[in-house]
Amino acid sequence: MITVLLPTDFSKNADNAIRYALRLSGKIDCRYVFFHGVLIPVAAPPEASMMMIDINKDAVQKQLEAYAGKMFASAKIKMPAGRVSCLVSQGFTVGEQMLDVVKKTDTDLIIMGARGTSKMRKVLFGSNTADVIASAKVPVIAVPESYDYVPLKKMLHASDLTNIRKELAFTLPLAKIFNATLEVAHIADETLKDEKLIAQAQSIIKRRSYKKLKLYVEATTFGQSVATDLKLLIARHHPDMLIMFRHKHNWLGRMFFTSRTENLIYETKVPLVAFNLPE
Repeated sequence: MITVLLPTDFSKNADNAIRYALRLSGKIDCRYVFFHGVLIPVAAPPEASMMMIDINKDAVQKQLEAYAGKMFASAKIKMPAGRVSCLVSQGFTVGEQMLDVVKKTDTDLIIMGARGTSKMRKVLFGSNTADVIASAKVPVIAVPESYDYVPLKKMLHASDLTNIRKELAFTLPLAKIFNATLEVAHIADETLKDEKLIAQAQSIIKRRSYKKLKLYVEATTFGQSVATDLKLLIARHHPDMLIMFRHKHNWLGRMFFTSRTENLIYETKVPLVAFNLPE
């Protein structure tokens, strides 16, 4: 059984992401943790801040519990008995609170909206998100606002192939759960090193028994940014989900938190799975 963390700020975008999460996880044996982070006003005296939070926390807890039931009903999924919990925490940043909850609940996966309409607006693609993805050892699925759930049939795994063996250890099991096609797409730079990486990846993929695993090598365009190349890649493949690995030594890791990437993800209109690849 895996533990799925579902952060919410009670916005419509959070509602949509959680409905997606509940429908997506229907084939998986899951335990769900609904989470809402209450921000402590930085300017307020510590005593006043804690008093205000203590007064509101019980009310927010009841609101979150009612919200969880509402979301299962909205997704037309029966709430699993004994497998749903609701946590309200407090802190100076939502990102720090999320990392704390991940550890306390042994979270395996975070699913949340790519944008929020309140305090959590920048959790996914702002400084808080950089902290969460860089520090948490669990994948994060970011669901674009207004994205309508569709069965997961095709996954696009964008890779520079440097760590393809490790990456497939994460993505192949996921693809198998949904019986989805896994397309590994690589933007070639025509160097000798890149040619060796492609040959190695072809050999690794050929030895895998999963018939829906494919490798695509795409040519880069001179003078064009990696983010633009990736956007065109998505347009050609039409995936139901985009997979990216953050690693400090790869090009995806270096460009992951730039404003260009933020705009790219908003424009793709498909959920993004962000993995923090271990060393």
